[in-house]
Amino acid sequence: MTWHPGQDAASATLLQVAFDVIDASHTRLTLTHDGWEARGEQGPQIRNNYEGGWVEVLKGFVEALQRC
Repeated sequence: MTWHPGQDAASATLLQVAFDVIDASHTRLTLTHDGWEARGEQGPQIRNNYEGGWVEVLKGFVEALQRC
């Protein structure tokens, strides 16, 4: 999917999310975030910010699922 929260679609990056079953109670999530060239000169800096940012976003998803 494209990713451009709060940004114009022309500057969208690309997300790929895959879920792989490990066993009956475990699933591996692989998130690939590419297409940083769409963000121009700021692409490398923005990418570095997401390096830790995705950890927090995914923690939020885990917490939400645990409440279900």
